[in-house]
Amino acid sequence: MNKNPKISVIIPVFNGSDYIGEAITSILQQTYKNYEIIVVNDGSDDNGKTRDIVKAFGNNIRYFEKENGGVSSALNMGIRHMSGEYFTWLSCDDFFCQTKFYDQISAVIASGKEDTIVQGNYFLCNEDFTKSIATNFENYYSIEQICRSIFLLLWGEVHFSSFLFHKRHFDRIGLFDETLHYAQDNDFIFRLCRKQKTAFVQKPVSKVRLHTKSGTNCFHGDVDKENRKVYLKIAESFSKEEIQEIIYNETKFYIKISGIIHSMNGETELEELKKKVSVCDRMILDNTTKIMNQKEWIIFGAGQYGRRLKFELDKRGIKVSCFIDNAEEKNGKIIDAIPCYKVEYLKTHPQAAVIVAQKFYAPAVEQLLAMKVEQILLKEEIDAILLG
Repeated sequence: MNKNPKISVIIPVFNGSDYIGEAITSILQQTYKNYEIIVVNDGSDDNGKTRDIVKAFGNNIRYFEKENGGVSSALNMGIRHMSGEYFTWLSCDDFFCQTKFYDQISAVIASGKEDTIVQGNYFLCNEDFTKSIATNFENYYSIEQICRSIFLLLWGEVHFSSFLFHKRHFDRIGLFDETLHYAQDNDFIFRLCRKQKTAFVQKPVSKVRLHTKSGTNCFHGDVDKENRKVYLKIAESFSKEEIQEIIYNETKFYIKISGIIHSMNGETELEELKKKVSVCDRMILDNTTKIMNQKEWIIFGAGQYGRRLKFELDKRGIKVSCFIDNAEEKNGKIIDAIPCYKVEYLKTHPQAAVIVAQKFYAPAVEQLLAMKVEQILLKEEIDAILLG
């Protein structure tokens, strides 16, 4: 096995002048030095700003331009030009941690197999990277569970910047689906990891920037529409044996998938799963209800994470009394059959247990602690009970 293989980093970019320089710098600062950087400019219309920033790095970058065709087409162009043995994708607004390449190549070598797919923890960060939260998946699941097939994709927490894998996998499953413009990452991870056992690096390997200009925020409805189809494909194509390999329990699998689709406003797609979900409803699930029916449960966050969590708890007969949310427009509204209030509602319900269902949860936790709320749980902790 080659102990110093070349890594190809592909950065697809469209109007990325605000961030692309930081992304490239994070690669140039890697402790592992055998890599190439391929930037594919996907038809940026920013008067050459993105091109000028990339070109300023000189010969450190292999630079290509094309007409705008979407992230998948830009990635595929980069893949066709890569000269490295291993592939990793960095979005132009994200960042690689300094030892990502070293840590993940070390994991491949330790596995003894060149084709080992490597995942890792990552940081969720605010726009200027001044605040961050590490995913720390191993705090909720065993490494053995994390490395099973599409486990992290099923949990809804996987991010492509945390992957590294041999180019041979493109021969096995093909390239990115160019008919998808927003869910190409989840679709590819599904095909890549299905029936595979991955390796996992516990140290965070990348930083994911959460900001208002991201495609997820700007095209929320389209993102949800494509991802609903991906998760429906997972539900319809997985065999009982594959489900049991991941989480042992077919019931939990279908409730999890249905919850994800529901949170993406996928009532039409849910009709196609209705028969399987109704079977789940009639089954004795586990002792989750016994564990969680001891308190009044309130969900902090009436967005996608909160709605998914409520759906899954409902299917287990666990009732959530209300949502709380800082968004003024949600105050007093009925969301998924329960009311949503301002966070101040907790002042009259001091005994309630609050589940924080937000991706970047630190501000919410700080707010609750300032209000002296004693029973605070993270979505990850509840997910660990529901999926464990």
